[in-house]
Amino acid sequence: MKTLIFLNGDYKQNSKALYKFLAKNSSLIIAANGGFAKAKSFKIKVHEVIGDLDSLSCLPQKEVLIHRFPKNKDKTDGELALNLAKKKEVFFGLCCGSFWRKI
Repeated sequence: MKTLIFLNGDYKQNSKALYKFLAKNSSLIIAANGGFAKAKSFKIKVHEVIGDLDSLSCLPQKEVLIHRFPKNKDKTDGELALNLAKKKEVFFGLCCGSFWRKI
């Protein structure tokens, strides 16, 4: 199963075609918390959202499976997304989003 994970972070709007291509060629799309809003901004349908959901102004639509965790947890939302993908026996996964930012 090919999985695409959207993390919260900085995305280049001029790369919208790339994100849509990756989504089209993925069997599962997971958003880690704020990554849901990023995917939604590109009009990409997310299958599952995971995290404490503190970065979301509204909950995803009903057809999205939500894995909600408490704010005080031992892992980041990104780690939770990677663990979820691993449980689903992903053989190829790709994360989108910014891991580091210049200040």
